[in-house]
Amino acid sequence: MNVIREPLGHDVLRHFGLQADPFLAIPDARHVWTNPTLETLRQIILTAAQRQQILAITGDYGSGKSTLFRAAMIQMLGDPHYRLILPERVDRRSMTATDLVVAVIEELGGADRPIPRESARRDKLARMLLARAAQRGEWPVLAIDEAHDLPSGFFIALKRLWDSGLLFRNLAVIICGSSWTDEKRTHGLRQKIELNDGLKEFAERCQLVDLGDQRKHMPDYLSWRLAQAGASVDQIFEDDAVATIVTRGGTPLLTDNLAARAMREAFNDGSRRVKAVHARHA
Repeated sequence: MNVIREPLGHDVLRHFGLQADPFLAIPDARHVWTNPTLETLRQIILTAAQRQQILAITGDYGSGKSTLFRAAMIQMLGDPHYRLILPERVDRRSMTATDLVVAVIEELGGADRPIPRESARRDKLARMLLARAAQRGEWPVLAIDEAHDLPSGFFIALKRLWDSGLLFRNLAVIICGSSWTDEKRTHGLRQKIELNDGLKEFAERCQLVDLGDQRKHMPDYLSWRLAQAGASVDQIFEDDAVATIVTRGGTPLLTDNLAARAMREAFNDGSRRVKAVHARHA
């Protein structure tokens, strides 16, 4: 079942003394919730970019991996050493090696540089531009979100372009996607990297970091969310309610929705604080 953000109504917000819905607003990528695990992961992303490595970031749906990914990209944009390469094709399923090479040329060669028609000339130009960027002390970084939709052939092209530096790597590859995209855990970015026999060489070169279970961090996340609306957890939730929500949640998105539903249950019950029974019914 798809998870959709569910807004709190004005009557519920007034009931709890809130001026804004703490769970509905999308966080500014420059100001996101973090914890020691996520801070370590952010540093891993930056280090992989500096060392021209291949890094795959995976996590469950709604785990906040894309938010962290974007925050790291924004941090790179503020540093002239990084050269972000962002392929523009929206449909990841149809992304090709040509899209990859063209993105490199457009970012490192400038918008006015003509794109060669012949694939061999395009590939040669892309390799030359990557080598020149490295000579200038720059860190080219190919960054792709929602990489779970990429076709297997694209991963092979990524590996070949990354290997084109021969003695010295001239490109970092940072991809981000859902660990699994189905309930049976048979499809997803992690599955493609770990279990696809056709991608063994890519997997050998790839460092995979999964966000894992985040339940232990969810009380802190819930506090952060409410603080954005000028409130505190103790003001709205009883301790047992928080424990019930974070046990059932496990990811930021699920925690948001369970907390919002529990608040509506408490409002309908006429309670000024959310109790465990409200969280269980959410």
